Amino acid sequence: MVILTFLLLTPVLEYNAANFRARTYIKATSEFVEEYTDLLANRNVAIGDRAGQFSYLYSGNVFQLEGLVSGVDYLEELKKGEDLRQYLCARDIGIIVDYEPPRLEYDSMNLNIIDPNLSSAKGATLRVYAHEEIARYENIEDWIGTGIQNTMIYAWQLECSKT
Repeated sequence: MVILTFLLLTPVLEYNAANFRARTYIKATSEFVEEYTDLLANRNVAIGDRAGQFSYLYSGNVFQLEGLVSGVDYLEELKKGEDLRQYLCARDIGIIVDYEPPRLEYDSMNLNIIDPNLSSAKGATLRVYAHEEIARYENIEDWIGTGIQNTMIYAWQLECSKT
């Protein structure tokens, strides 16, 4: 009887855990957008994972970095596996928002546009720099017990003169 109960409850427990993680992302994204609305100032923002959620909450334009709703030219750019800075700058996308693990200090970091844990395809990257960082948000208490490592929301203002 114990095994049967476990087998029946496992999908419910997994759903509740996934649902909790989803609610945690929604809460964090909502608080981020609310806190930094003036800083973002309705400028064009690019974001990968959680772009739909972000665009629902944000009043400006949102470019989805993973290419799910982009044109063929962007997909070709993704396939090259190179840095996307010039591509994004040419399209007047000045702000990058991304969920990443907390970092106390960094000079620069490469953002994987296609998560290597989710795809075998070599994806493009975007190098961002510490001096471009304009916002960071974390409410660690909300993430305890979720197993999620990307608990920090960062925003960078791209310097489009960089190559």
